[in-house]
Amino acid sequence: MGIRPSAEPGGDRSSEPTNDHSGGASASSSTRNGVSERRTATGGLFGLEGIQRAIEGAGPSAAATTRAIQRAVADASPHPLEDDAAVLALAIT
Repeated sequence: MGIRPSAEPGGDRSSEPTNDHSGGASASSSTRNGVSERRTATGGLFGLEGIQRAIEGAGPSAAATTRAIQRAVADASPHPLEDDAAVLALAIT
């Protein structure tokens, strides 16, 4: 698994995990290659950009981040997944 975008409430998302314990909560997610290498309806890869787009509208919780990624991966193509699509999100409080 690789570390994927992290989100700080009200802040930008980046590809680096966050470990800020200064009072604000944040979420960090990790995905398997079945997510990032998911083929879209147009034949491209879902990729890091797809993950970032998926979490832009997600709430600040780990559960919301996970659901947003899962929903976006499922909606990326009408075809079934060809690989596992594990998503792990941690809320750092």
